[in-house]
Amino acid sequence: MIEMHAHILPGFDHGPNTMNESLEMARQAAAAGVSIIYATPRYRYPSYDFDAVFVTEAVKFLNFQLLKARIPVRVRSGQEITLYDGMETDLERKRILPLEHTNYVLVNMNGTHSFLYVRQMLKKLYNHGFIPILSSPERLRMFQKRHGGLEKLVNEGAAVQISAGALLGRDGRSDRRWAKYFIKKRLVHFVASNACSAYDQPFCLDQAYWQFVRMQRLGEWERMQKNTHLLLNGGRITPPAKQSLI
Repeated sequence: MIEMHAHILPGFDHGPNTMNESLEMARQAAAAGVSIIYATPRYRYPSYDFDAVFVTEAVKFLNFQLLKARIPVRVRSGQEITLYDGMETDLERKRILPLEHTNYVLVNMNGTHSFLYVRQMLKKLYNHGFIPILSSPERLRMFQKRHGGLEKLVNEGAAVQISAGALLGRDGRSDRRWAKYFIKKRLVHFVASNACSAYDQPFCLDQAYWQFVRMQRLGEWERMQKNTHLLLNGGRITPPAKQSLI
């Protein structure tokens, strides 16, 4: 399996504090059947402002440590970027990172963003040749209150990633209900662990698989796994069926 959203780099954002914990996270991922991890530390000025050079060098060093430790996992670079004015220009200048070898950008939204602002920012990304992947919309009131909001963004070209932890109920009943609802509506392109610790928030894609089985949505799981492999090879992901706005 491929994890396309994880905070595994030591010393970045809310990920592990030490290399030893990063390696332990990788061991756990390997034991769960994960072979590729996209390291996606958050970029949000001024709290988390490590730019592309710092991330790519940290990924190289982590891969070196993984080889030394004989852990059968490899890491690719990326960032989870909180929307801000001018991010499309910073992406073009390679100051911040899309997912490695792709034009897909993992986008973080927060409670201060309005739906109109998100939509305007996504349009700028499209116009500059980038495809946004919306991270964990199940936790945001803008999509819970605005009926049909996420459908509109998907129909306009955005991709969606839900948290495996939310689907498993680790983030509360509301997040779980909305994660399952978005899957039912065929609005989800990816599921990822959003792992940031070997202990408190570990990798859990293997457990999420069984949740898809219980939901009788195995076809959706298989499509999402296919999408991660398409990402890895620089391909265009498989979209869900077009939605009629509700």
